[in-house]
Amino acid sequence: MENTLASVILPLKKIAQEHFLSAQRIYDMLEASGDHVSLSTIKKLLAPGSENQSFNYYQSIEPISRVLYALEEEKHESEKDRIIAEQAEKIKELKRRNDKREQAKKKKTKSKYTMRADGLLVMSRVVEGKKRYFYGHSDKEIEQKYAEALKEEERKKSARSFETVADLWWGEKEGQISPNSVNGFKVCKKNAVDEFGDTPVDQITPRMIITYLQRYAAQGYSQKGIANRKSVLKSILDYAFVCGDIDHNPCSDLPIIKGKQKTPRQPASDEDIKLIDQHKNDSDIARMYYFMLYTGLRRGEAAALQYKHIDRKNKTVRVEQSCAWDNSKPVLKQPKTEAGVRTVALIDAVFDVLPEGHDPEEYVFFPAGLPRRRFIEKGFEIYRKQTGVTATPHQLRHSYATLLHSAGIDVKDAQSLLGHSTIIMTQDIYTHLEQAHEKEVRNKLNRYVKKSKKL
Repeated sequence: MENTLASVILPLKKIAQEHFLSAQRIYDMLEASGDHVSLSTIKKLLAPGSENQSFNYYQSIEPISRVLYALEEEKHESEKDRIIAEQAEKIKELKRRNDKREQAKKKKTKSKYTMRADGLLVMSRVVEGKKRYFYGHSDKEIEQKYAEALKEEERKKSARSFETVADLWWGEKEGQISPNSVNGFKVCKKNAVDEFGDTPVDQITPRMIITYLQRYAAQGYSQKGIANRKSVLKSILDYAFVCGDIDHNPCSDLPIIKGKQKTPRQPASDEDIKLIDQHKNDSDIARMYYFMLYTGLRRGEAAALQYKHIDRKNKTVRVEQSCAWDNSKPVLKQPKTEAGVRTVALIDAVFDVLPEGHDPEEYVFFPAGLPRRRFIEKGFEIYRKQTGVTATPHQLRHSYATLLHSAGIDVKDAQSLLGHSTIIMTQDIYTHLEQAHEKEVRNKLNRYVKKSKKL
């Protein structure tokens, strides 16, 4: 009996739970259908474990069953309608896809080009003597790719060589460069043209430039020498960028290529200084050497010195110009840097060897006028051969810096006297001198200690 009751009540309770029906909701549904079952009976029926209890109101179960099963039947009808609607929508979608494929197939069959198994169209054409293949999903896409290939080949044909661009760059650049720097620029330009000459300028890559610079590093070139070559190459490619030959300068943002470590210049030897002093009145060149030793003037600055620049009353010389050489022809120019314009004190020993001079415009060491490059170089060569002096003009400048350091001249004042553009340049010289002095002191101390031990 209990099992029969459970088989009736459990399905009813399951339907009520699935539809979230409360006892009150079922009561209202029964009232609406004309059936009368008390609310307490419905609650007792839905209560947990009711299927296992004695239940005497069998006459009440029948109307409840009728209402709930009618609701479940309605649910199934609704679910059936939904499934039918979904199936119909799927059929429509499949039809749309099929129609689309058919339309695409019709379009493809009308193409002028061959269709591969994967549906891609392919066209073959000979471009610059080579057979090339172009792929796409439509005739338009293929023809666009072909047109771009032709345009690229045309651009390659019209691309200027590096040598052509470099020559045009030099035509504009030469007039902007100091005569003293022209030869250095020419050498760096020639090196670059030798490397990249016929190469289309737009085909030069950063890797090619690094290889070019590394070759000079391997040959023992200095850091400055490598940097100068990179600077000139970058300037040429900047020009190419401005002219529209390239979209980006491949020389920009390259790693630093390290060259041979810079060797500090050595000052003139004590023997050279002694010889320069002994021969100071032998000739104009001899006086110029002596003058450079005790003023630190550069070769071009001393050559361009006129009597109007000498203040005999205050014993100073004003550096306002320098001699440079344009294809060996002398030209006057401003000093190397803004700091090169300066006033330098003349020690008595130097002041005494300077000729009187009556014409303010006359050049102190070259009365006949500014010398050609070969003339001054030959004059120095003869002077060194006759006197035994080996020091170069720049070594004399270094000796002057050594003199300033030994005399206790402040590094800032030394910078002004030497005409250095930055104090770092002067500090480098002073640091080197101090390190050399420390080494000399250490060596003297070592020699003294060794000698003491022997005693």
